[in-house]
Amino acid sequence: MELVEVISPALQLAVGAVATFLAILVWPRTRDVAWILIVLAVMVAYVGYVLRTLDQFGLLDTAAYEIGGLPVFELVIGNLPGALIAAGFAVLLSKRRLR
Repeated sequence: MELVEVISPALQLAVGAVATFLAILVWPRTRDVAWILIVLAVMVAYVGYVLRTLDQFGLLDTAAYEIGGLPVFELVIGNLPGALIAAGFAVLLSKRRLR
């Protein structure tokens, strides 16, 4: 295993851990649905980093979980953070229009 194959996931996990920690600190301080969706997106993205790292090191076989030949982890974890961020922005924009 090359150094890049170890450093890249480790860096993703470290940066994701900091972002997730800060997101957890923000969560109780807000009652705004838009911010809660953004916080959830950060947390789901970190779960994705962890799952991809476990898969890369052979500790988890994400390819084993398929529905109709489609990889469930890749589709859900890969797209859910973006969908949550989009929903958060949509909520934020809808509130701005109502004012």
